Amino acid sequence: MAYNERLSRGQANFERRADTLMVVLERMAADLGGASASAVAEINESTIVDFTADNLFYNIKGLLYANWMLLEALGKDFQPVIAERKLDAAWADMIVSFREAAMVD
Repeated sequence: MAYNERLSRGQANFERRADTLMVVLERMAADLGGASASAVAEINESTIVDFTADNLFYNIKGLLYANWMLLEALGKDFQPVIAERKLDAAWADMIVSFREAAMVD
């Protein structure tokens, strides 16, 4: 939190570097991997009547929605890095995938 406060006062720099973006993406991937493992476990352990599956579904849906919003914002913040690495199309495809996944009913 101290970093955010210093940043808002203009006393810290926000580094728009590839390695900074990579840390965020790796964390997202880890979170999604955990969600995927939870979904697999739920499927393997489910019974005919399962009263917890909807909780897991909406938890994962919320995670996907939050990541979609973060990726939209990160795409703007890190546009120079994304363009330099020629990742514009891949980034756009990733955002579409997250949006579609977050909108599943």
